[in-house]
Amino acid sequence: APLLLLVLGLFHAMVHLLQRAHAERKRHDDRDKDTRLAEIASSLDTVLWEADPATGAVHFLSDSVTQLTGYSPDTYARLSDHVHRIHPEDRARFETAITQAQPDAPVRVEYRITTADGRLLWLADRFRLGLNADGKPLLRGMARDITALKTIEANLAQSRQRYGELVERIPVGVYTLCHMARDDSVRFEYLSDRACEIIGVPRSEALQDANAAFERVLPEELPRLQAANKQAVLTGEPFQFEGRFRVGDEVRWLRVNSQPAFMANGDSEWNGVIVDITESKRVELAFQQLQQELTLILDSLPAQIWYKDDRNRMLRVNAQVAAALGHPKSEIEGRDTRDFYPEQADRYYQDDLAIIKSGLPRLGIIEPMTLPDGEQRWIRTDKMPLLGEDGLTQRILVTSMDVTELHQVTDSLKQEISTRRVREADIQRLSRQFAALSQVNQALLRGQSQQQVFEEICRIQVETGQVAMAWVGVINPETRRVEPVASFGDDTGYLTGIQIYADDRPESRGPTGTSLRE
Repeated sequence: APLLLLVLGLFHAMVHLLQRAHAERKRHDDRDKDTRLAEIASSLDTVLWEADPATGAVHFLSDSVTQLTGYSPDTYARLSDHVHRIHPEDRARFETAITQAQPDAPVRVEYRITTADGRLLWLADRFRLGLNADGKPLLRGMARDITALKTIEANLAQSRQRYGELVERIPVGVYTLCHMARDDSVRFEYLSDRACEIIGVPRSEALQDANAAFERVLPEELPRLQAANKQAVLTGEPFQFEGRFRVGDEVRWLRVNSQPAFMANGDSEWNGVIVDITESKRVELAFQQLQQELTLILDSLPAQIWYKDDRNRMLRVNAQVAAALGHPKSEIEGRDTRDFYPEQADRYYQDDLAIIKSGLPRLGIIEPMTLPDGEQRWIRTDKMPLLGEDGLTQRILVTSMDVTELHQVTDSLKQEISTRRVREADIQRLSRQFAALSQVNQALLRGQSQQQVFEEICRIQVETGQVAMAWVGVINPETRRVEPVASFGDDTGYLTGIQIYADDRPESRGPTGTSLRE
């Protein structure tokens, strides 16, 4: 029995010595582990810490706190030393996180602290409430510098704010529409206030159901909308659509454009704009109607009309030109004049250039024109310069009418008028001669001398018969020469040295000599 007790005593002593040795080794290992962990933490922009939640005493603080904040670990005896360096607006948030920490529940809190050199630093502190080796509560945490991240977040928030303000100021609606490939559904990711106003849908309603916006499309426009959407989804091309929407009690024209961004899973995001183009569309439709009416008017005129540029091209023509050339307007417009009028084109062009240079119209140009079948017609052409915004002539309006029949009638009228004027002159001449003859008869009856009668006859022929000069001659019986005995009017020396004979001589074959012999 004594031996047994001795063995048991030795066994217990050995167990105690082994336990003490194991505990000492564990403490040594823990110190090495803490040392290594502290060395690692000191090399990072992260601060490791431990503190008693009951007393606030700081049990451990890595040396990296000095590099991060400028304060040495010795200045952090208690948590309150750290709280005093936290920005006043963030202190309550940090203290609440500490006091409300639950065992084994991770806590994250972000706050600002003032560094030793007066800078503001953002920290993200992660800690957990656990137990130390003695089983007492212990806070273990890790604080990391997130100042750069916060700066990026602030800049991003500012950019988003500016973007939002810009989006709300511009007169168009902005939206982001997501298309889900798995079920072919769509939803609005974003919709600006202006977009909601344009389509007449509350944002909450549109965000909940994107079809609330598409239901505003008029039924007759829906097939085109669906076709445009299908085309864009299948090809990846930008989505473009113009159509009428029911907005409140009005029908409005809207233009929708968006660019796609495709995801790896087949989904797509469409960022676009919505523009109310009602007024511009009304102007466009009114302009189209005006063009149609103008085309109808021009095509109805009995004249050929060209709209030409300074390069001798026919930009617009009416139906009369097309009919005359035997080509549809689409084959004529935009073509060079030489293609259809090879013989006259250069002459036409020179006229055009003269008008362009002077800026003055040319009206009433009558000229011949040869048709494609060889027939020649007479054309009256008017050319009007059209000035551009710079005040320079850039276009010419040419109107031509076929005046062949009028030209022929005019020629006939001119000939008839000329003939009538000749007849009228003859009648007037005969009337004057009859009047003169009547006065001559009266002179003969007055019983004057022969010389007086001759002189009176000459005067009557000039004044009444309206001849330039009249004279009376008597035949000399001996010489057979006609000798002037009376005259009236301006003979311009005619009677001086006149040689007229009654017989057949060369110098007597004029009107007077011939009348005496015949």
